[in-house]
Amino acid sequence: MAFANLACGAVPTTWGKATSKALFVSILTCSYQLGPMSAMLNASYMCTSTLGWQAVYYLYGILTIAIFTVFFVVYSNTPHKNWMTPKKVAPVCDNNAPKVSQKKQVIPYGKMVTTGSVWGIIVSAFADSIGYEIFLLYGPIYVNTVVKTEIQQTGVLAALPYLIAMIIKPVTGVFLDKAVCVSDYTRYIFFTGIVEIVGCIGFFALTLTSSNMTCLAVALFTIITILSVHNVGLMNISQIVAQQYTHVLSSIIAAQNSVVGLILPPVVAFCVPHYERGEWTAVFYGICSVLIVANIIFITFTKARGAPFTQVAPRNESSTEDIKQSEYDAYDM
Repeated sequence: MAFANLACGAVPTTWGKATSKALFVSILTCSYQLGPMSAMLNASYMCTSTLGWQAVYYLYGILTIAIFTVFFVVYSNTPHKNWMTPKKVAPVCDNNAPKVSQKKQVIPYGKMVTTGSVWGIIVSAFADSIGYEIFLLYGPIYVNTVVKTEIQQTGVLAALPYLIAMIIKPVTGVFLDKAVCVSDYTRYIFFTGIVEIVGCIGFFALTLTSSNMTCLAVALFTIITILSVHNVGLMNISQIVAQQYTHVLSSIIAAQNSVVGLILPPVVAFCVPHYERGEWTAVFYGICSVLIVANIIFITFTKARGAPFTQVAPRNESSTEDIKQSEYDAYDM
């Protein structure tokens, strides 16, 4: 999952057309929904059949190896080196890729750490990971124990929000690419912030549901899954801010996803030992708080333009770069 997140941030910078990168990102990140959706549907069937739950691991283990093999054979880092790319298309993709020096690239970690936009993206991505992975890992358990559904019903109800998210994501990508009548701030910062607020409202509303409100619970669960759309906006703003260093920022976001996946199980085990509604309510309030704080930080510090550290300048022009950094910092304040 971590490597997939890194790819979704870095691949569109070289393969995506300049006017459709958001759509490219939205389609790539649909893998985050396609996997859980198919796994939940198949697991609900296999767990109640003679095949047993072990069959789920065998099935998806084989599929993972097969898909990775296809990816290894088909993919290349640049379009003009890919044997499947038409000759007329390769130059177009190459021209849209960030222009970087042929010399060994020195990553400006120091300047990245002191850039407000980078921290805004990192904090927002961390909150997004918590909100999304809590139901990626525990959604079926919540539907089964709190909403009180049968196992086969649980698989369908838990998979439904991911299907809806897969439909919404490409629409989001088209909007971010084509809505040139509004500023970049409105398209990326404001849109991403609004989506996170909607997810926060969904978590709060879930605290008001009960076992006899199945339809409402599923509807709200779908709203929470809209947080996956937040990831589309986040990946696009990462490309704008980091540009040729998008892979570095994507790596940080990917590492955060792994950390969240590591710390969530013990935290949930401590806070929700019996999987009761009251215990989940406390967790949802906590997630709402995290989303609100992260959203404030994101909107306050993140700017929809390339950060100063993306400016490629000769070594003897360091003073000019320092001036640009100072102007950028002053603007952020």
